[in-house]
Amino acid sequence: MHFLAGIALAILGAATTAPVDVHVFLTPPEVPYYRQPSFTIQVDSPADLEVQLPDMSKKFGGIEVYGEPKRSTTALEDKRVRTEVTYVLDPVKPGDYSIEPVTVTWEPGGKAEVPSPALRVRDLTPEEEKSLARFEQIALPQKRGSPLAPWMAWALGGTVLAVALALLALRFLRRGRGPELKAIREP
Repeated sequence: MHFLAGIALAILGAATTAPVDVHVFLTPPEVPYYRQPSFTIQVDSPADLEVQLPDMSKKFGGIEVYGEPKRSTTALEDKRVRTEVTYVLDPVKPGDYSIEPVTVTWEPGGKAEVPSPALRVRDLTPEEEKSLARFEQIALPQKRGSPLAPWMAWALGGTVLAVALALLALRFLRRGRGPELKAIREP
């Protein structure tokens, strides 16, 4: 009988809501390699409970984080707060990336671990390639030609170098023709 009561208490304890709710969002879960998805950790907890969120900066399967994570806290009903930390990811290579699970802790001795969704980074579709090519023509700086023809630039550079060498040679020749010093003999 006591065994059944223990099982019932364990089931009731598991069914009660935890003081902390942890959710993880990856928006969007699939992107072309030039887009930046966001990864958000959302924690709802009692206002008087101190919750520690992990630093996920190095836990995105080799994907770099763009900038500093954005952190916000919002008051909810029933003396609860929502804490959110959002990371902007910067993938550069197509592939499937697994993100480490999120472990949130709080005192006294509470812990919640939530699995993270995987991120799929893909190549461009033909439509995206056309759109990107059109954008590149607008976005890239236009190459401007030199106002001088290439031979004129070489001629001008050579002339400046020749004048500089002539002035340097003239200076050394004048320095060598200084006043002559006579040797003084002592008796």
